[in-house]
Amino acid sequence: MNIYNLLYRTCKEISDSQVKKTLYISWVRSRLEYACQVWCPYTKRNIRALEQVQRKATRFIVGKELSYYERLKKLELLPLVYRREILDLIFFYKCLNGICELDISQHVSFVFIQLRNLRSTDNQTLSVPFSRTDAFKNSYFIRVCRLWNGLPLHVRESESLAVFRRKLYLLYNGKYSYE
Repeated sequence: MNIYNLLYRTCKEISDSQVKKTLYISWVRSRLEYACQVWCPYTKRNIRALEQVQRKATRFIVGKELSYYERLKKLELLPLVYRREILDLIFFYKCLNGICELDISQHVSFVFIQLRNLRSTDNQTLSVPFSRTDAFKNSYFIRVCRLWNGLPLHVRESESLAVFRRKLYLLYNGKYSYE
């Protein structure tokens, strides 16, 4: 929030919304999303507090006339909740395909599923470990197993990181209906 306040104080004379958007993304949002695989908030209070920063920033960039959803649409931004999910999935894809040197085989395992009414199988489904506590329920590997299993098969079976990222952003842009 302090970085946003600094941005607001020093750049309120700038009238170009693209410049303000670039400054917000590089200064503020990058800090809000830094290492979100490790510290991702799961309580509604913390999620709302982070989203409030983006609400204020979009109001600063576009103006107060539009609603929050209209401002996001105009700026082509997603809510921070979706951004964190996308970043979780991209990091998992990197680990799964050897782009990132993290051995995830100790933490996740795949389940073989025969798809109904199709002649193919889905060998990209993860088994979700059982968890008793909220802290473990919302840990990265539990969270990403649920997110990964919720993706369509054509997204999970992407042949490269660039294709995966593009399909993921298309999916989330379609998923988020600007009201």
